[in-house]
Parts: sequence; structure tokens; C-alpha cells
Amino acid sequence: MALRAPTKRLRPAARLRQALVRVVGPGDGVLERERALRQAIAALVGAPDRDAVLDAGLAAVADLLGPGARAVIAVPGEHGIVLRGEELPGATLRLPLRGSKPQGVLAIEAGKLDAASRAALGELADCLAAALERVGLAATAARRDSDAWYRSLIENSSDAVLVLDADGTIRYATPSIEPALGWAPEALLGTALLERVHPDDQAWARTRLGAAARPGRAEEPMLIRWRHRDDSVRSLEIKRNNLLDDPAVGGVVLNARDVTDRVRLEEQLTRRAFDDGLTGLANRSLFADRLEHALHGGAPGDGRLAVLFLDLDDFRKVNDSLGHAAGDELLRACARRLTDRLGAGDTAARLGGDEFAVLLESCPSPEAAGQMAHYLLDALAEPYDLAGQRVTVSASAGVAVVSRREPPPAEEVLRNAGIALYRAKDEGPSRYRFYEERMHAAAVRRVELETELRIGIAMRQMIAHYQPIVDMEDGRVLGAEALMRWQHPERGLLHPGQFVPLAEQAGLIELLGGQILRTAVRQAAEWRRDGVGGGDLWVSVNLSVDQLANPAFVGEVELALKDFGLPPQLLVLELTESAVMRDVVAATHRLDSLKRLGVRIAVDDFGEGHSSLTYLASLPLDLLKIPKAFVDPLGEPHANTALVRAITELARSLDLRTVAEGIEQPEQLAALRELGCDLAQGYLFARPADAARVAAMADGDRLSRRRGAAAPLAATRAS
Repeated sequence: MALRAPTKRLRPAARLRQALVRVVGPGDGVLERERALRQAIAALVGAPDRDAVLDAGLAAVADLLGPGARAVIAVPGEHGIVLRGEELPGATLRLPLRGSKPQGVLAIEAGKLDAASRAALGELADCLAAALERVGLAATAARRDSDAWYRSLIENSSDAVLVLDADGTIRYATPSIEPALGWAPEALLGTALLERVHPDDQAWARTRLGAAARPGRAEEPMLIRWRHRDDSVRSLEIKRNNLLDDPAVGGVVLNARDVTDRVRLEEQLTRRAFDDGLTGLANRSLFADRLEHALHGGAPGDGRLAVLFLDLDDFRKVNDSLGHAAGDELLRACARRLTDRLGAGDTAARLGGDEFAVLLESCPSPEAAGQMAHYLLDALAEPYDLAGQRVTVSASAGVAVVSRREPPPAEEVLRNAGIALYRAKDEGPSRYRFYEERMHAAAVRRVELETELRIGIAMRQMIAHYQPIVDMEDGRVLGAEALMRWQHPERGLLHPGQFVPLAEQAGLIELLGGQILRTAVRQAAEWRRDGVGGGDLWVSVNLSVDQLANPAFVGEVELALKDFGLPPQLLVLELTESAVMRDVVAATHRLDSLKRLGVRIAVDDFGEGHSSLTYLASLPLDLLKIPKAFVDPLGEPHANTALVRAITELARSLDLRTVAEGIEQPEQLAALRELGCDLAQGYLFARPADAARVAAMADGDRLSRRRGAAAPLAATRAS
């Protein structure tokens, strides 16, 4: 039956043969061409498969139109379009091959075709379509008649097939079920399907699998977790088809595909999208989502909530001194301490870097939020064991408490907590502050000032004033400390305390430090060329922690000295003890490199830090600067001079010179001279001034006449 239908469709072959005779017409060679065409048609009709049909079709076109014509036949295949013949983008004739369904296209490139030729080619197209349909149906019938082929197809499929009775008993299972569940098919026969489902999914699966399904129609796939024989959990995607009414099957057919790897990947992607990969806490996106839901998801007026924005104080020193692996472990430890101390309904998140946030969804009062902030800061301040060392790190926090009665946007709440955090950090470590409305205006001004500072750096608005450093004995000006000032176009001359902390927070301190370094070196070179102070007046420049930590800094110093032609011994670089102790090894290496250039090194505010004498002795130092806090008491009666005496004696033992800062009273000067201090600096001698005024001081004899004077120079104090 399957082969007779296409045979009837081959009647166009007879019409083709008649058309060919009409086309070739009477005359010489007619019999030979007709004989050749009949052979081609016979080959087309008797072709056993698709390839033979296509070859016969192309041969028939050649016999009909001659060797100058070209043709291509395109037919659908299992893996796309199959072409037989050359591709013809410029085909003059395209004929669809129509059977009971489209079979392909015959394209021809030839000269001008008359009506008879077109008619014959149309008949050829019908014959080709009939032949293609015939061989296609024959192949399909052969497959359908082969039970072995079907069984091999199913049992070797990566997807498992299960057939269930109406009560859910497994009646048939393909071998591919074993990799998915660990059970051989025969071990599953006669068992209940639900026994293999994960306990947490059994109720849901019973409802879905037990629901009536439309006979003969496959349902949408469902995802069910199954218990593997080794007790692991596998995720299977199930498609159900109710064939209970089909006499050939008489059961419910389940197509099962193991999608465990896909589900795990999706879970990983979800975690990456909403979880912090380092700590496992919620990330910024998930925290914002939960905050939004907490603000607007409950009933209006349903109590308060609080957001705590936390930031570790000086986290960078852990990374710099112990390495980034230790820094990562510190962040993980902080995350654990936060989660261990929060309630079940609260959320902890890492927003990035060393910033954390906490959402307290139920906050009875601002006082309760403050108590929680204090509790968490105490927890974070407990010592950590990192890289074999005991490390203590503090944190600061900003707190924003809001009412759900008229809740603000989530972004605003988090922003307010952040504003409060930075106010807390401005006041010192281990503090927390509540957000207040006036803080927002200050934060806006802070952003504006940062923008102005960036512009000021770019426009070279930073200038240097210089404070003379004099010889303790004769008052001669030996050097000057360069002190940064900002010549603001609207606010006038700003002192470092008004913009340096902002520069440090904004990451601009290296740019500022680089500018003041080059400015000071250029000025010292000009003083030398002009013979100021005998031509050997040196300049002292303060270094930031970031500059010292930068491996490129030594090159910047060398370039500045070279660009302006300043002998290196006329440059003194000042750094604090804390800058050195942040990373002693790296600092020592950097200082050794600077010392090889020939510059001199001073420790500023010596005694206020926590440096070890062992480290101090190993550093290539030239000067120790005694801080003003140690000098101030020396002007009082019966002042305790032990601390300053210890510093001067230590300096002499290490062959270092001492500079006393902040001298304002003659009594202080006298005491320091008696204690053996070498150099002096302070308002008693001169306030910071521009380069021209310092040059005048160095070249004049006013200071030398005032050594040990009872009053400061009126002219310099007035400045």
C-alpha cells in the first residue's frame, strides 16, 4: 500500500516523455535524443534512493537542454538542506518540487527558454517530486516496520523512558535510567515511582503525576529531584504522555532527562548574581532587593527598620602587610561574626571591598539600632588569627532608621547610612553615628569639594609655603619644610586640614604629593642658583603612606631631581612612623633606594607611633623630628623633660640629628638647647611663608641676631 501511492504519482513521466518529443521535434538526431531521455526517465522512475533520484533528475535536464545548461536540486535532509549540482545564484528558472508536501527546488541556468521547454521542465519537476516522495515513503516504511530499529533507538537514547501503570507502578524502563538513578531497569520494574522521588518533592510529585492528563498529549516538562542509589540527589526533567488508551502502549509514558549539571550551573549563576563570592553573604543586588521588600512589602505603618553600613578601619594595612590572602580571610571572618550575631529575619551583605551592610527588619527604636551597631562593632574588634599572627582591626558604622509609614526609596536609605558612616569615620575609628538630615547637605558639599579638588589639582592650584628650619645655636636658616596650600579661586587660601583628609579618602593624595614634591624641588633648585642661604638651603617634603607604598615613587624623585638640577642632599623626605610600620620590609627597601639617590630621610612626629627600636636602627635615617605635643610642656615650670631627653640621646647614639617642631616660646627654645636638640622650627622663628620671604629670611641677619631671643620676630609673626 505504501509503495502504490507514489507509483500513481509517476504519471507525469509519461507527459514528460511526450513533452520532450514535442520539444526536440522532428529532424536529425530525434530518435537518439528521445532514446537518451527515455533512459533518463527510466532511471528517475526506478531510482532506489534519494541520491539516485537526484542524479537522474540532473541527467534529464542535461538531455533536455543540452550540455550548456546547468542545474541544481535542493532538498531537505536530516541535518539541513542537501544540494546536488552547482550553486546557481543567477538561476533563470526555479521550479518547486511539490508532492503531498514540498520536496525541494529545481534551479536551472540556461539561455532563453521557449514555452515548450518550460512546459517540459515543469513536467520534469513533477516527476522529480514524485520520485523523491516515493523513496522517502519507502525509507520511512522500512523504519516503521523495523521493531529492532525502534528498540535500539529508544534504549540507546540518553533520555530515559519509563512506562507506568495507572497506579504509578513502573512497568518498563530503558537502560539509560541507570546512569541517572543508579538502578538497573529490571530492579525498578514493579516498584512505585514515588519511592524514587526525593522526600521533599514527593507530595508535589504525587499531585502532579496523579493529576488527570489528556490522553495522547504530552504535558509541559516538570523538574523533580530523585534519589540516586548512592544517596546523592539528581534533578530529572520529566515529560508525561498519557497513553493508557493506546492499545499498543496501555500506560503513562515518562520521558526523563538528567539535568543535574544544568540545575547546578543555574544555581551557581543565581548565587553569583545575588551572593558575594568571597564571603557567601548577600551582595549589593540582593540586599537592595530585600531592603525594597522590607520597606514596601509589609503593611503601611508596620514599625521601623534600620540599615547599618559598616566599614573596616584601615583594612588596607592588612593587605599590605600580610598579603591579599590574609585580607580575604579577614573579610570571611568578619562575615561569620556578623551572621552569628544577627537574628533570623535580618540580612547581612558585603557591598564590596571592606564594606558591609546589615538590614534589621524589625527595629523597635533608634536606641535598639544603636545597641546593635555597638554590639557588631565590638564583635568585629575582637582579635583575628591571620597568617600566623594575631591581628586587631576596628570598624565604623553609619545607622539609618526609617519608618514604614512613609518609606523612602531603598537607595536613599542605603545612601543615608553611608553618609552617617563617613561622618563616623571622620570622628575616629570604632565609632557609629545615626543619619541626620543635616548630614546630607554636608555630604553634597563634600562631593562638590572633591570635584573642586580634582579640578584644582588639574589646574595647578596647589602651592607651597615654606617654614624655616634653623640652627639651634646660631639661628641660621638651614632649610625649610614645604607645606601644601590650596589657592581656591572662591574660598581663598586653604590649609591642609581643609582638604588633605578628603584627598586621602578620594584617592588623590598621591597626585597632591607628587605636585608638592616637584614644586619644592624646583624651588630649592632656584634658591641654589640664586645663592640663597649660601647656596645650600635644603627643602623638606612630607610623604604620604600611599607614596611610600608606590614602587614607582623612587623613580619620581629621581626624575624631579634630574629635571630641576637639584643635588639630592638638598632634599629631605619626611615620613611618619606609621607609614614605615605599615609594611616594614617594603618601606626599608624603598628608603634604601632613596638613600642611594643621595636624598636624606627624616621621621616626622617621632615618638607618637609604635615603631620598634630594632626597626628604627635598621632604617637609613638622617633626622628625627620631635613633635609639637612633646615640645609644648617644656615651656611650663617644672616640665618633665625625660621624653625629649630620651629622643635626643637616642638620636645621638644612632648618629642622627634632631629637629624640634612647634616652638613658640623662648623657654621652650632654651630647654631644647639644654637637652641637646640640633635644629628648631616653629612660630617663634617664622610662620610658613612664600618662597620669596623665606629667601629674605635666609639671606638676612635677623634670625642670627635673635638666637635665643626673648620674643619672636615681629615681622615674621605678623605674617
